[in-house]
Amino acid sequence: MQRDLRHRRQEIDNIQQAKVGEAFAKFFYRKAVKMTTINNEFESTVKEFVNKLTTIENEMTILRQDRSELFGEMKEKLDPRSFRAAIKIHNLQKSTPDQTSLARILEVLETSA
Repeated sequence: MQRDLRHRRQEIDNIQQAKVGEAFAKFFYRKAVKMTTINNEFESTVKEFVNKLTTIENEMTILRQDRSELFGEMKEKLDPRSFRAAIKIHNLQKSTPDQTSLARILEVLETSA
């Protein structure tokens, strides 16, 4: 987690740029063939879209790596399965509009188990 974020983005960008760029180039080439002329606006739009998509995918990869490292660090201090279950329960409780009903239902479920 201490690594320089810019360096990591560049590493991931280099790897994924080739993959994403090639796939989108093929896709857009097929679309472009149908057009009678390819103008600068179309080319610019394609490049802009590919660049934005690549940036987003790179950031998602970085976030997944950071999340994995965080859980790796946590593993030494907490039980990961219990912690993930607790997070899910917490998020469900936060998103439930009627907290009173939720508490009553949970109480019934806990006493009947």
